[in-house]
Amino acid sequence: MYYSLFEDILTDALRKYNCTLRRLMSPINKIVVCLTLLLGLSHLSMGQDPTIYVSPFDVEETLSKIHVSLDANHHKYIHTSMFEADSLGAGEFKGRVHVVDFMMKDVEALIACEPTVAFDLPLKILVWSEESDVYLAYVNPFIIKRRYFINGCDEYLSAYNKAMIRIVNDAIRTQ
Repeated sequence: MYYSLFEDILTDALRKYNCTLRRLMSPINKIVVCLTLLLGLSHLSMGQDPTIYVSPFDVEETLSKIHVSLDANHHKYIHTSMFEADSLGAGEFKGRVHVVDFMMKDVEALIACEPTVAFDLPLKILVWSEESDVYLAYVNPFIIKRRYFINGCDEYLSAYNKAMIRIVNDAIRTQ
């Protein structure tokens, strides 16, 4: 199905040169081109794809609320790093990015499903401000499923996702 769509797009693009993709490519070449495209597209989908929230609080209060939520939900806080972004004037964003590192309770069950998940440990929540807005972000666990080709273990990934949502919601809750 994807192959046919790609073939049609290329055929239309090559029409001005009075040739068609069907005439140019043997069946083996078509398979090679399709596999190359699928690998290229799968590489594009392996990005971080962060989940981002806006906090009604300033950076310090948001960080404090994250720490309280980690403790209340029995996760292990490790440390918070602060990075001064664009101190050399090379990029668009100028400011501080805070990275809260922690370990989720029962993370060993996820590692038991796929040991390479440990590359993404400790878990992280980023906090930064742009102009007057404060943002929180984390990597969606289902992106980690794609990144490490995890088969099954959806119950652990769902628990991980719920834990991240709970922590962030605790941090941005106004009551």
